[in-house]
Amino acid sequence: MIKCNRCGYENRDDARFCAKCGAPLNVYNFSPPPPPPNPGSKFPMKAILALVAVIVILIIIAGVLPAYVQPDGEILTPSQVSSVIGGTWKVGNNTAYFSVQGNSVSVNYINGTKETMNISNFLGSTGAGSIGIYKGLSSGQVEEMYGSINNTNLTLDAFQLCYENSTYSNETYMTLTLFLGIVGHEVLLSNNTFVENTTSSESSLIVTMKGDQVYFIGLNGMYLSDNQLESLIQDF
Repeated sequence: MIKCNRCGYENRDDARFCAKCGAPLNVYNFSPPPPPPNPGSKFPMKAILALVAVIVILIIIAGVLPAYVQPDGEILTPSQVSSVIGGTWKVGNNTAYFSVQGNSVSVNYINGTKETMNISNFLGSTGAGSIGIYKGLSSGQVEEMYGSINNTNLTLDAFQLCYENSTYSNETYMTLTLFLGIVGHEVLLSNNTFVENTTSSESSLIVTMKGDQVYFIGLNGMYLSDNQLESLIQDF
């Protein structure tokens, strides 16, 4: 029953005006508040879909990321070399990515073959083992290329060496600077880059250090200008 505020008459619950005096009745229709969420209810569907999307993205990244983080394939392409010094070039089968664990090196060649060897034997096969550049070495890439300019056969070797920290990379850079400076005419382009034309053979090389990495390019069979060598190392 609804009691009239004017005359006190009790009216029916559904009445809007007092049946005795006609005064409007104060009737308010309140909607009940929504019930609180049930802790035991199911996980919201939107949250489930979002979680599934994140998992899918992580799976995709896990499959794709190593191809970008881990160097693989060519350091320089034949077209890059040709655009700088001319001629025609092709990549040799000894082009490979390697990783170092202790004294053991795992080598992945560009042709798909793999092998494991002692680090001294591996660097010895690349011609770099005799100058001790493997201290602190963690991974890297080596590339060999064969080319021809005006019927002259040429070979190009490129190295990308990754070290545990910049102390090791700086030590290797200084070792290369001292060792290679003995056998040729060395020109220091900056604190972290030098070029050289060797006097014992017709060849040119450039070495540069960037953080914990050292880059090396050597060309046998002809001399290159400083600008040509710098252009090649910048294409890494």
